[in-house]
Amino acid sequence: MAAGHPGSRRVRYYATRFRSFEGGYLLVSTDADRQTMTNTLNSLSESAAASLAKFQPLASEGTEHELAQQITSKWAAYQPLLDKEMEINRTSARRPLPPTTLAR
Repeated sequence: MAAGHPGSRRVRYYATRFRSFEGGYLLVSTDADRQTMTNTLNSLSESAAASLAKFQPLASEGTEHELAQQITSKWAAYQPLLDKEMEINRTSARRPLPPTTLAR
């Protein structure tokens, strides 16, 4: 499983984009923006999982196969954490940020 293999690059691309949008999700303050980010995160998650599923059979036995299995299990374990994070964000009171001292 070479790091430069097109399959591994796709997995890395979608996972990186997913993490980037995940951070953005925490910054939205309207329901409409939250829904847009949720849709984007779901799409990226599905793309990452599909790319990983296509790539996994290409991993040779031994270390490469073990690494592919670890990535698959860690990605699966990560998803419930995101669900919890999104639930907290959806149900928490949206308080305005305090003024910064830099604005003075």
